[in-house]
Amino acid sequence: MIYLIHLYTRLVQAILNINKNMHLVTIFIFLVQFISILTLFGFWKVIGKVEHAVALLLMFLMLLWYLRKIYLDFFFINKNKVILWIEKKNYNAINPLSAIKDKLPDKNKKSLLWDLHIKRSKAEIKKIRFFFPILDFDRSDPLKIRYLFCIFLLVSIALSIRNDR
Repeated sequence: MIYLIHLYTRLVQAILNINKNMHLVTIFIFLVQFISILTLFGFWKVIGKVEHAVALLLMFLMLLWYLRKIYLDFFFINKNKVILWIEKKNYNAINPLSAIKDKLPDKNKKSLLWDLHIKRSKAEIKKIRFFFPILDFDRSDPLKIRYLFCIFLLVSIALSIRNDR
């Protein structure tokens, strides 16, 4: 049971990290779609060698800008924050996930009360309801530009298939 909870907390941690950094994911999707659209529309066949070098330089600079943005803006949610998020969704007064990690201050002394506390915490773990966070694209892309890019990508794929025949 503990291993399943560990797996669940790591999965929730990944989803919360994606959700917190959704603006970075959206920018990445836009850049990939933009480069794919340019490639499929035959942009590289139309321009000359100098323009080709300038376009590659601009795309390389966009990639460097994006990597810098990731480095500066990336926010990581650690496991303790995930455990607090799960406990906040489940309980108000009890906290079995953080209580199971409690250590007895005096290691030489084992008390019956401490053993009951650990048993009660393990029993409370079985009552946890598992919630998954919802990925929210609307916060990072309120105008739904991603759909416009997807339409352009589909049109460019259709035109490139037609032109290759």
